[in-house]
Amino acid sequence: MSERSTIEQFLSQLRRADVYITVRGDRLVVDAPEGTLTDDLRARIAARKDEILQFLAEAVDSDGEVIVATPGSEPILSFAQQRMWFLDQLQKGTSAFNSPMQVRFRGPLNVEALAQGVAEIHRRHDVLRMSFPVRDGKPVARIRPPSPIDLPLIDCSGATADERARIRHEHARAIATAPFDLAVDDLVRMELLRLEENDHLFLFTMHHIVSDGWSIGLFLHELSDLYRIFDQGRPERLPGLQLQYADFARWQATTLAKTKHARDLAYWRSILKGAPDLLSLPTDRPRPAIYRFEGGKVPFTIGQDQTDDLRRLCEQEGVTAFMVLLAAYSAVLSKMSGLKDIVVGYPIAGRRHNQLESIIGCFVNTLLLRCELTDDLTFRQLIAHVRTASSQAYEHQDL
Repeated sequence: MSERSTIEQFLSQLRRADVYITVRGDRLVVDAPEGTLTDDLRARIAARKDEILQFLAEAVDSDGEVIVATPGSEPILSFAQQRMWFLDQLQKGTSAFNSPMQVRFRGPLNVEALAQGVAEIHRRHDVLRMSFPVRDGKPVARIRPPSPIDLPLIDCSGATADERARIRHEHARAIATAPFDLAVDDLVRMELLRLEENDHLFLFTMHHIVSDGWSIGLFLHELSDLYRIFDQGRPERLPGLQLQYADFARWQATTLAKTKHARDLAYWRSILKGAPDLLSLPTDRPRPAIYRFEGGKVPFTIGQDQTDDLRRLCEQEGVTAFMVLLAAYSAVLSKMSGLKDIVVGYPIAGRRHNQLESIIGCFVNTLLLRCELTDDLTFRQLIAHVRTASSQAYEHQDL
């Protein structure tokens, strides 16, 4: 596995835990939810500082191409946006592709400064002003010019505790789950709840067609910086963006498609040839004929002893924890389904190019891991297969 693939996978693992790393000068700036950045994780990041700096400093992709801004060009949909639009059409009225978030502000809050910060982000990133009307049966991208946006303030500070809880639940649910019409709607929705005089809840939802998990981290970084700027009345602004998402989409459809598309397509066709169409698991109820996107999650914690064992196994096999867990997950699926041929999908950030690090938009892609779990296959052999297959998949992630 190449060093680039290894460090990219490490950063992808961090992002899946909502840990985001940016570069300021020769320093790494780490943003993470409370309790996530343990001493062990800090040490691992510090140990790989030079690798991370080098990875983030590379200004060209693996083919040596530089993305060039094309202001004034007709915007087009990226590959990821085409996928999102198609999925949205399959399930009209779904909120499955909404990306909601909540930010709690405890203490005095300058509401005007917060609203100015949100408006500036909306102005900076053209993708947040995109809509996707249909022309001749196909989606086209439209970018609305910058215009003032409102941050509605719902003041429920005078309500009882039970009423505040009800209002909070109702508004959070509405902001998060109301469907977007991709053809006409502003694909950003927000509200600010005043729970008490010095306790506010910022509710914010973007459609996945204009954002991804990395984008949410960027949004929060910029909002934090802009809030301080406007709150203190400072004259400076954030550095201008060299590229917009539409520049990436055009580069992807022209330069990248010409140089890598055929190779990537041939690779994935060879990997998926003869793959099973569906993984059948023993479920309590029949699989619905139509996806309802009503999934859930069951959080659990791996104990310290198991974590130490996992880390030692990773060191012995020269792999990441994600690879070991992916191998284990494939083995569990094989055992539960009774199938030997297992295909697992997992997300990747899709931002190999350094120029894309600071742009909000939908870059995420799904890679596939196919494993043949024969009866005589050992777990260490399975890990070795996952290591090789993951490295190859990373090299063909642009399709």
